[in-house]
Amino acid sequence: MHEYPGKLIVFDGPDGGGKTTQCHRAISYLESRGRIVHYFREPGGTRLGEDVRAILLDPANVDMTLRAELLLYNASRAQLVETVIIPILKQGEIALLDRFGSATFAYQILAGNLPREEGLSVISFATQSLKPDLTAIFDLPPEVGIARCIGGEALDRIELRDLDYHRKVREGFLEYAGLNQDHTVIIDATKRIEEVQTDVQKILEERILT
Repeated sequence: MHEYPGKLIVFDGPDGGGKTTQCHRAISYLESRGRIVHYFREPGGTRLGEDVRAILLDPANVDMTLRAELLLYNASRAQLVETVIIPILKQGEIALLDRFGSATFAYQILAGNLPREEGLSVISFATQSLKPDLTAIFDLPPEVGIARCIGGEALDRIELRDLDYHRKVREGFLEYAGLNQDHTVIIDATKRIEEVQTDVQKILEERILT
């Protein structure tokens, strides 16, 4: 997928899929196998990225256009990739990302109906064409995912969008998986946390630790 000795892992999927929980469990598992793991969330991971995150997720920014949204996500991503991710991969270590370009494909390009080729070009530019060694899509129906979100913290600007939008987001992730079968797997996120964790560990064993 890339020229570096390290590994890039992405956990992604619709809201409420439990990917963040599984990120932290995967870190413990990988560290128990002697690997050095660095975790980052998107948008974020750098000082600039965290500032951008606050803007993107603030419900007050209801007038933000989808084009601006796509560019802001990728501004944060470009800073993270160049200043943090690539140096980690050069050291032969693991970078585990909570979202990456797959999220932009689902949320802004497909669900947002933005021009596909233009959007993909922005992602490629921001990431320096860096592709993950593994992308795990935690899939579940949007009705289930949003219900889980409502039961937690206050919803952010993206989570507050209507159910039809979130259905398109799910379709976007499934399409992404179909187009990127070389590095993408779909995980059933409707299962119990422990069952999902077992599925994740099996995939990590097969794709990262061998």
